[in-house]
Amino acid sequence: MAGQSAHLDNAGFEKLYAEHTAEKPAVSWDLGAPQPVVVVELAGRGAFGGDVLEVGCGFGENAMFLAGRGLRVTGVDGAPSAIARARETAAERGVDVTFGVADALVADRGRGGTRPAADVAPQRHRRPA
Repeated sequence: MAGQSAHLDNAGFEKLYAEHTAEKPAVSWDLGAPQPVVVVELAGRGAFGGDVLEVGCGFGENAMFLAGRGLRVTGVDGAPSAIARARETAAERGVDVTFGVADALVADRGRGGTRPAADVAPQRHRRPA
């Protein structure tokens, strides 16, 4: 699975996320927890503040972690099934975070003050309607 993201389009990512289960992992970069160095360590150093946009959020673990620390977070991904699972998990955990299907290549430049949290699996996204 290493390097698989370099050759996938939105449909390929959607297929991987839709097939992913704990028993049969299809998304090699999903840890089931926030990224320890990219997010947890940097958050501990105070590297995040204001509004945070996580591009390529997948199942949303990084976004939920940061939202749990009191930040206003939006997570976007091109895979609708990943976003659906992220929303379900956030609701189950009682975490206030916004998730949407979006295309990072046509990102809204008018978000003012929003900065990327982490893009640990670069991919193409579809903008929400």
